[in-house]
Amino acid sequence: MEETKKNRTPPKKQKQAYTRNNFSIRFSDLEREKLQENADKAGIFLSQLIRTRALKQDETLPRKRETLSDINRTLNLLKAIYKAYGSDSETAFELRKVREELLQLQEMLKQYM
Repeated sequence: MEETKKNRTPPKKQKQAYTRNNFSIRFSDLEREKLQENADKAGIFLSQLIRTRALKQDETLPRKRETLSDINRTLNLLKAIYKAYGSDSETAFELRKVREELLQLQEMLKQYM
C-alpha cells in the first residue's frame, strides 16, 4: 500500500520561531520625516532603522557588510589582474600596494562589527 503524505503542522516551538507579529506605530509627520532621513543616511529601510534602534543594534551594520563584500570582490579582481599582468614589476608593486591598503581597510571595518 502506498502511504499518502499528510499536511502536518510543525511542532509548537518550531511554529513560534517562524511566526511574525505585525503592529502599527503612530508617528507625526515630522517624526516620520526625521526617521526617514536617518534611514536614508544609514542606507537602510525605515523598518530596519526602527527595528535596530528598538533592539539596540548597530544600524550601520548592513552598510559595513556591503562594504566588506565590495572589498573582498575588489581583492579578488586584483588577484586576477596580478595573474594576468603581474609580470611587469611596476604593475606588480602598485597592485601589492593597493592590496595592502584594502586589507588594512578590511581589518578596520571588522573591528567595528
